[in-house]
Amino acid sequence: MIYDFVISFVVMRYTQSQPASAKLQNEFKELALRFGTYIYNLVIRKVNYIVSFINKDFTLIELVLYNLLF
Repeated sequence: MIYDFVISFVVMRYTQSQPASAKLQNEFKELALRFGTYIYNLVIRKVNYIVSFINKDFTLIELVLYNLLF
């Protein structure tokens, strides 16, 4: 996923320096959307996991260990 973001950054730089085809612009938009969706899902998953920890009355140590592992 990080590679997609790097590629999209390169494509964005290329499209700013030269007039790009519509295909490249669409490709950049798709990659940016995928990266944004990935970050959003990662945050939502982490928040849901923390809330489930709190609801199950787990200790703070287990919560910290989870955050260190993931």
